[in-house]
Amino acid sequence: MPNVTFGFDVDSTGDTFTGSCTAWDHDSGMKVQCLDVTGFAQVGNTVTFTGDADVDGMPTTYRIVTQDNSEPNQGTDTFSIETDSGFSAGGPVTSGNVQAL
Repeated sequence: MPNVTFGFDVDSTGDTFTGSCTAWDHDSGMKVQCLDVTGFAQVGNTVTFTGDADVDGMPTTYRIVTQDNSEPNQGTDTFSIETDSGFSAGGPVTSGNVQAL
């Protein structure tokens, strides 16, 4: 699994979605920048969101799935990202905390 730093903030109000994200693969130097949020779904502690992204200057789409499995995180929350351009990364969150509200 690549060494990836990520950050995201997503909100859903009815049919309106807002948010942003960045994922940076430290091994390859590849950077994903989310441009918008076009889809959002939350089932229990799992949140899935999709949208348009930029990977190193090239347009693509993304899909992110996160799970908020405990408070505080303690290595049990998860994060995964996939783009249509072929970038993917995921696994347990080793630093920080996913919060599904």
